[in-house]
Amino acid sequence: MDGPAGKKRKTVAHGRHLPEWERQTGEYAGWIKASLKGQRYSFCVPCGMSIEVSASGFCDLSKHFETKGHQDAVSRMKSYAVTKAEVLFCQFVAEHNLPATIADHFSELTKEMFPDSEIASVLSVRKGAGFSDQHFNLNKEEADEDGDEDGDDTASLRWKVHAAKMPDEALRVCLKELKRLKKMSQSMPEYARTRNYLDLMIELPWSNNTKDSLDIQAARTLLDNDHYAMEKLKRRVLEYLAVRQLKDSLKDPILCFVGPPGVGKTSVGRSIAKCLRREFHCIALAGVCDQSDIRGHRRTYVGSMPGRIINGLKTVAVNNPVFLLDEVDKLGMSWQGDPAAALLEVLDPEQNHSFTDHYLNVTFDLSQVLFIATANTTATIPTALLDRMEVVWVPGYTQEEKLEISNRHLIPHQLEHHGLSPQQLRIPPKTTNDIINRYTREAGVRSLERNIGAVCRAVAVKIAEVTGGSDPMEGTDIHLHFPTGAVTKNGPSAGVTIVTCLASLFSGRLVRSDVAMTGEITLRGSVLPVGCIKDKVLAAHRAGVKRVILPRRNEKDLDELPLKVRYDLDFVTADDLDQVLNAAFDGGFPGKEKKQEAKQQIKQ
Repeated sequence: MDGPAGKKRKTVAHGRHLPEWERQTGEYAGWIKASLKGQRYSFCVPCGMSIEVSASGFCDLSKHFETKGHQDAVSRMKSYAVTKAEVLFCQFVAEHNLPATIADHFSELTKEMFPDSEIASVLSVRKGAGFSDQHFNLNKEEADEDGDEDGDDTASLRWKVHAAKMPDEALRVCLKELKRLKKMSQSMPEYARTRNYLDLMIELPWSNNTKDSLDIQAARTLLDNDHYAMEKLKRRVLEYLAVRQLKDSLKDPILCFVGPPGVGKTSVGRSIAKCLRREFHCIALAGVCDQSDIRGHRRTYVGSMPGRIINGLKTVAVNNPVFLLDEVDKLGMSWQGDPAAALLEVLDPEQNHSFTDHYLNVTFDLSQVLFIATANTTATIPTALLDRMEVVWVPGYTQEEKLEISNRHLIPHQLEHHGLSPQQLRIPPKTTNDIINRYTREAGVRSLERNIGAVCRAVAVKIAEVTGGSDPMEGTDIHLHFPTGAVTKNGPSAGVTIVTCLASLFSGRLVRSDVAMTGEITLRGSVLPVGCIKDKVLAAHRAGVKRVILPRRNEKDLDELPLKVRYDLDFVTADDLDQVLNAAFDGGFPGKEKKQEAKQQIKQ
């Protein structure tokens, strides 16, 4: 639809209050007819000239070509007119959410305007004459549901094709393939190939894009947070954003980051996508030796498929992503073609606006894609390909830069990756320097990160040994029973005794039979002083006890005891529960020495 007709159509549609369609069917039909007559179509006649003709003059021109014997021109005119009329009708119904039954009136009008064409049958998107009392829409998901519900796969595909908003060239190809598909049996191999082709054409982002973010300050902050050093590279990215602010139609440069492995070339490409708020897709080119990986296979071959560029666009679902062509210096070459030569069209801003994939066989605009290449050296990149890219050198890191990168990025990342907290593992700068100097000899930081990961794994094993094993308390209910004695129990002095009994129960070990104890216990395992120490100790002495465990803060109360009692008993004073348990069990409490040894190793 050309500009003036489009404006007139929009003005008429929105300049009135649309009443209920049942009372104004004739009015709508007249509006559609007027709109169609206002269209002008371009046709390529056999002599190579391009002429314009209105819908009202279509029949006369068609008859003229028929008398001259130009049947191919007549077929092209009919196909083009059908396409234009159907697109107009789809747009009108979708914008105004009209019931589909109005299509009957539209079909009658087109029969009057194009009596000798097949436009009426083409517009019948459902089998049979009429439409159901439902509303049209161009939403892809709802079209899927309608197609499955009615069993008319061709009708669903037709609506999807129009909703994809593809260029006229691609639209004509899809409608042609759709006609072929409708005549095929689903058991034919060609049916599946044609259906896959149409599905791909529908899923490609012909007009879907994301809006760029050109905030220089935000981009500077993001790059500084994600990457330490690399000042030259970050400056080039900020220059690109600044120029884009001043000139929106700038052709995106083809940047090529060249540097040793592990210096962050790929991660910088990902950060650029984050700065622009674009989708990111990485294409690994190392070892690729077939040009079909770039340009796709022709559909005449069995198992043909599109190239990696088109597949990447299908994955990200937008036509302006950031594509990272990784390891472009490691492209191969074989009898199947040179992929580096195929990249020449992709990476040339003067040509990639009409990139042709062999599988699609129609042009696709790659001019909005920001291509970034990475390489370790320029020596193996073909000269013609290198000439199309702007080389940005990325040098290796100094020892001071590696230390800072470790503290900012590598160590926190490895701690999180191994489930450790900063309190469980702290790697001091001296240790990091020793790892850099003694265990890594590289320009990047990959080996450094691997060695930090090895330290994290060793610490994780030690922590698992200390805290691992099944929990004996899990699924267990504890019942404490104090039998009635001569004196009613009062006060917290039996705290350490209760805990010792529980430790014996769950560890399966017996407490010494000649030990007595008293003391209050806290939730954190501290032993607090209690009263009546003299009375308790004398009772224990009469019972034949040999060892008495007391709170350390009750040590002063021992002076009140007779010398003979102090001489006969072994007094152990304790500050915490570990000391109590170690004294109550022969050989110490189970696992105590192992636990202390593991803690000491972790501290070291």
